[in-house]
Amino acid sequence: MGKRVPDNAALARRWFEEIWVAGGERAVDQLMAVDAVGWMEGRTVTGPTEFKDARRTLLHVFPDLSVTVEDTI
Repeated sequence: MGKRVPDNAALARRWFEEIWVAGGERAVDQLMAVDAVGWMEGRTVTGPTEFKDARRTLLHVFPDLSVTVEDTI
């Protein structure tokens, strides 16, 4: 049987629902590629380690941050 293709909407929902809550660093390791590159709060982040550092900083500044996924397209 072939490799299962992930549902992009489900992955996106999981990212926002699991990453931006307490304990979300575990989900970063599961969902983010080692060589991923992104831009976050005015800086480039490469890979899970840099993303988790930027995530910690953002959550420190905004400790009550809450993300609600209402829909995906």
